[in-house]
Amino acid sequence: LAGLRSKSLQLIVDAALFEPGRWRAADFTDIIKEIPVLDEDKLNALLATPLGSMYNEIAKSPEVLTTCVIKMLSRALDMDV
Repeated sequence: LAGLRSKSLQLIVDAALFEPGRWRAADFTDIIKEIPVLDEDKLNALLATPLGSMYNEIAKSPEVLTTCVIKMLSRALDMDV
């Protein structure tokens, strides 16, 4: 957490957490029919989410995200002396 004093690291964390990634319609129903997917446009469409990367993580596996945030907050509080 002390490393987050660095502006460049702050920008990297911000981009990783809040960059929405590729979006798709909520009713998108295409499936992967072959592996590997050779068509880059098709691959990007398949990897897109209707909610964005961060919201997708919250919707699909909130316990992982909340556990990590709680650990970060706990460590930050331990540093506040």
